[in-house]
Amino acid sequence: MSVGEKHTLLGGCGAPLGLLALAALASACAEPGPDVVVLVPDVSEPAPDGSEPLARVELNAPGPRPSEHALYGDRVAGLADLDGDGVRDFAVTAAGQAVEFAGGSYQGQVSVRSGKSGALLFVLENPDPQLQAPDRLFGHSLLGLGDLDGDGIGEIAVGSRRWDGVAIDQGRIYLYRGADGSLLRTIDGPADGTWFGDGLTRAADVDGDGTPDLLVTAPSSGRAYLVSPRSGEVLRVFRSPALGAFFGWSSAWLGDIDGDGLGDIALGEVPTGVGQPRGGRVYLFSGTGALLSTIDSPTPDDWFFGSGLGALGDIDGDGVNDFAMTGIQGLTVASGAKLGTALYSLPTQGAYWGEVISVLPDLDCDGVRDFVVSGRDCATSGSIYAYSGKTGTPYVTFAPPGLNTRARFSISMSLLDQHPDGSLDVAVGASGEGPLLDAGGVFVVRLDPEPGCEPPHDAVPDTVVALP
Repeated sequence: MSVGEKHTLLGGCGAPLGLLALAALASACAEPGPDVVVLVPDVSEPAPDGSEPLARVELNAPGPRPSEHALYGDRVAGLADLDGDGVRDFAVTAAGQAVEFAGGSYQGQVSVRSGKSGALLFVLENPDPQLQAPDRLFGHSLLGLGDLDGDGIGEIAVGSRRWDGVAIDQGRIYLYRGADGSLLRTIDGPADGTWFGDGLTRAADVDGDGTPDLLVTAPSSGRAYLVSPRSGEVLRVFRSPALGAFFGWSSAWLGDIDGDGLGDIALGEVPTGVGQPRGGRVYLFSGTGALLSTIDSPTPDDWFFGSGLGALGDIDGDGVNDFAMTGIQGLTVASGAKLGTALYSLPTQGAYWGEVISVLPDLDCDGVRDFVVSGRDCATSGSIYAYSGKTGTPYVTFAPPGLNTRARFSISMSLLDQHPDGSLDVAVGASGEGPLLDAGGVFVVRLDPEPGCEPPHDAVPDTVVALP
């Protein structure tokens, strides 16, 4: 039995769930029934002047080989323009895809798709198939990288948190060439750690080698690592101040919030099981590794406080980036300069609302970047919720029409291209969608600016969050 299988957590509908079940099929919340496809209305909100809706599906990209329990769309990641057509491409994990090899089968596969047409560019297979239970072995985390091999094309990072090396569940990260999908190198977790590669977050170029570095979480170890993808070197280690919790359940690169010239990070921590004496926490760390602040759950029974984290723009106008953090009870937008002091809060929209948070361009032209939040609940298809960053006012709520009730639309999100008119494409995973049970799907959703608004074309950071 692995470390993760020993723990239980509270599911969003109030029932204790095993960690592995929560990770793979969290939003089921009940025994699955027949996978009945039901038509639901397009719930996007019209523009204020009554014109076309502010959100729509631009591309529907189902899995290349649909099969039951493949969970295609479990993770998505925006990539560089790999095929040279002027549009950024994206990668999609099928966390439960069974792939046969001599002696057995393993779970997990990553498809790389054209952002322009949705066409399959290539498939990433696990180079180290191992006989393990279907627990997101390969592709549990996913991230687009900068150019590591000098060919001018960005690369792809794939996490395999349960890879067995010298230790059980040691974890490994695979780096693939964006040009052709060939394996570039691997980075193994420390021998005394577990679940290395559980989460991947893009950081700044800390070591000055010309490539953004990686924040890698290993929640079962109580550590997170700043790693150079070019050399594989561990640049810094962040350790949980507490025991008996999953440290790095969520993560965000905040930029410099303490004024020392180094980028800082936020790491969410949730208890390992029901009955813990406290709720979740969020830790703010300096780029030096020093702890800046501990933000406790507003209420002791909110075990999932810190389950979602997102770096935002400068919400309050003090010149320092702010951030958002979620729990069962809702979302809090917090000051970066004031190390987590709340600016405003939003009530929850469902049991698993706010697991994924992505910053957006300023779509309402009020001078502050906006943000989009995932929203899925028990026995509902799921939606994405976009908000004004300045005020928290709802901007648009959207779900594609025709999703089945187990779609889990918004279980993953990643930003793609911003267009000349200011609109933005977002890749959104729906790991339970399709006529086959939990086959999965991915949609590219276009978010339009308010009529008359011309958002600035600020560089919006790649955002992908992998949840344990």
